[in-house]
Amino acid sequence: MGNLTSSNQMDRSVIEFLKTKTCFDEKTIKQYYKGFLKDVPDGRLNCQMFSEIYKEHFPPETAGKICSDIFAAYDANQDGFIDFREFMLSVNITHQVPLEEKWKLVFKMFDINESGFMTKENLARAFDAINSSTGTMKINSWEKAGSIFEKSGRLGESDFVGRCLADRDLCQAMATF
Repeated sequence: MGNLTSSNQMDRSVIEFLKTKTCFDEKTIKQYYKGFLKDVPDGRLNCQMFSEIYKEHFPPETAGKICSDIFAAYDANQDGFIDFREFMLSVNITHQVPLEEKWKLVFKMFDINESGFMTKENLARAFDAINSSTGTMKINSWEKAGSIFEKSGRLGESDFVGRCLADRDLCQAMATF
């Protein structure tokens, strides 16, 4: 497997590789590893498992459309599995994406009917997904969605992104997403 020793400890070479190739320190890498093994005990995530995990955090309507593409992008060596090294390299990329791009991605993921607009309900679901993934949003999803929408029934991408970028709490939460 390349990532695990017989006692489910990470190879030292993987830690050193990830310290040099990502923005994470050893403590953070080990925390991610512990969570990864909780979800993927054998250390090898296949596409079906990836889709199931993805659907726990994001709308199932969009999951089917993009899971296989995301999986293929994460599976760098194209062996049909995402190991911990591939997982961390992908997480690193998402951590380095500018906030504006992250909000655009959220918009695309939660514009379920591809109308070009975000609804308050879908935004609340997005906030729930971000919080379940990061645990950093200390807000009520429905209240925050209401404050972003104000009196609008729906928002286009540029309005949505602009309002999210203007909200300090959301930007702090999104920084770890």
